[in-house]
Amino acid sequence: MKKLSIFSILLLLIILFFLSNINNYLYSQNKPDIDGIINQNEYSNKFVFDNENFIVYAEIINDIIYFGIESNAKGWIAIGFDPSSAMKDADMIFGVVTDKEAKAFDTYSTGIFGPHPDDKEIGGNYDILSFAGKRNNSKIYFEFSRKTDTKDSKDRIIIKGKDIKLLWAYSDSNDINSKHKKRGSALIVIK
Repeated sequence: MKKLSIFSILLLLIILFFLSNINNYLYSQNKPDIDGIINQNEYSNKFVFDNENFIVYAEIINDIIYFGIESNAKGWIAIGFDPSSAMKDADMIFGVVTDKEAKAFDTYSTGIFGPHPDDKEIGGNYDILSFAGKRNNSKIYFEFSRKTDTKDSKDRIIIKGKDIKLLWAYSDSNDINSKHKKRGSALIVIK
């Protein structure tokens, strides 16, 4: 009888462990690869701007948000979240992709039209978990991930199913302090 109850308890613990981890396992199998390549069904959300010159892809899995950007830009690309007015107080991510490397900048817009210093310069943190980018012919592909809630005062909390004011912009220059060539904003919902 004792052997049976020890076996039963052990079996119950194994089943509980499996059930508590199955959700994470299933989600981890479907998360986007942050490799600078945006595959056809990699993201379940797609937002098209500027006659397909700027496309934003998004996916939220557990507490991580994954973004992909596809653009015809010759220079930097950027997206920002929930400004209070124009660009003011926007949480912004800039990507620069050259033939040799990709760079990601975690910034915050301090004024209506900028500037947008690095989060670390103004008391925030660098919260990008991973990033990658590639150039292919005339297109840039840039991907990054971060937590939906970074606990950083310079970052906005992104909630699945809730409205987000998205800013987008791109430039002909790789200097992120240079003026954008095109920009826009939209209210989006990441499902």
